[in-house]
Amino acid sequence: MVARWLKYVLAGGVALLLAALLTGSWLLWSSTGTAWLLNIALEQAQGECNVDRVQGCLGNGLQLEGLVVSWPEGTVRVESLTLQWSPLRLLLGELQVAELRLAGVDTLLAGSPEASPRGDGTEGFSWPQLSGWPLRLRAEIDSLRIDRVRVRQPEGLLWETDRFRATVHWQQGRLTLSELSLAAPAGSLNGQLSVDLVHQRIKGELQGRLREAIAGVTRADLSLDLVAEPAGLVGRFRTLLYEQQQPWLEYGSALSWSGDLLQLHQGAVNFPGTSDALQVQGTLRFDDGFSWQAAIGVEQLNLSTLAGVPLLLQGQIRGAGDLDHYQGQLELENRVDGWLQTRLAGQFNGDFEGIDFPALTGLFLGGSVEGDLGIGWGEQFSLHSHMQGWGLDPATLFPGWPGRVTLDLQTHMTQRDSEPLEMHFSGNLTESSLHDKPLTGSFALHLIGGELEIGQLQLLVAGTRLTASG
Repeated sequence: MVARWLKYVLAGGVALLLAALLTGSWLLWSSTGTAWLLNIALEQAQGECNVDRVQGCLGNGLQLEGLVVSWPEGTVRVESLTLQWSPLRLLLGELQVAELRLAGVDTLLAGSPEASPRGDGTEGFSWPQLSGWPLRLRAEIDSLRIDRVRVRQPEGLLWETDRFRATVHWQQGRLTLSELSLAAPAGSLNGQLSVDLVHQRIKGELQGRLREAIAGVTRADLSLDLVAEPAGLVGRFRTLLYEQQQPWLEYGSALSWSGDLLQLHQGAVNFPGTSDALQVQGTLRFDDGFSWQAAIGVEQLNLSTLAGVPLLLQGQIRGAGDLDHYQGQLELENRVDGWLQTRLAGQFNGDFEGIDFPALTGLFLGGSVEGDLGIGWGEQFSLHSHMQGWGLDPATLFPGWPGRVTLDLQTHMTQRDSEPLEMHFSGNLTESSLHDKPLTGSFALHLIGGELEIGQLQLLVAGTRLTASG
């Protein structure tokens, strides 16, 4: 009797196991079973989900076409989704995906996100809390491919990417994207990124390239290591900018990020191959205008090659602004010998097409100067200034001609594309002296390319008048 009962139990168990295997096989390796399972999943999903066409099966290559997922905040449309994976590996606690490919991903958000109030920088950084099977599961996606991604609002396009590629690894709460490659209209991004949700740490090594150079920069390398603390993310990052494929500027800094506020501390800028160095610290707020503040200590900055004359700067620059405008104040000194030794201080304001210095004061040619200066680089390069100087010594520029000059000078320069630089100078000399003899006069000069036109030149030195034109 016991043997017969045991036989029935074993037979029932085998039957149940066989039924489970057959059901699993039908669900995973048949198109009708996969379609039935997808319909159940779509019915249980939050929001509204639809698929136009299902090809293949879950266990041996699945392709969905016309996938639409809608919820109150927006809609996601996917032209096609392809999945190649090994479902039996789930029995071993592993999710092994050979390929996950999406194409034509279009996200339409229901409306503009409500502007969040500006934080005071004390908001905590929130991390997902994991426990149970997500920490025990090991997952691999050998090839993640996403093509043609757009994120839109009713007001217009927010951002888009042409191509995204990566290998994805998940183990014990750490997500790693390796062989990462992203292509967008503005440029490309490559490298690897790791997010540890258990120890709350982000590490990455990324390289970005621009399709069109910005201020001569075509490439940027970035490394970061950030850890979560109660006040937010803290850590260090380093970036290296390239100009024409050559390292140009390196910046490293400690940072803290809380809410919408990013703060940079103990930042240092170096220029590879030179002894130039800057100290930089500041803040950036991720609000509608991306407002920022910065303080730059110029320990040494050699711009002689760029300027074409000896220019070795030292001083302080403080500024603030947003994506459209900026303003601030500066104190700079050109620490070279000779007539270019200069000290200037004043305020500035501008945008991405030019900068104005409305009230500069300083020292030049052994005397004092003040005035205004404006530089533009929009459709063409332009420079205009009105400067006044007192007690200027010509011997600093022309040895053997000592004196004291009071000068009122107006300058205007323009250059469009490859055309020659055009310069206009006009001014007056008053209450001046040369070799202890009275000096007054006025002038108007026009220089274009290598041609000099003297519109007016009148000098009165100790009762002797000199005039010239032509």
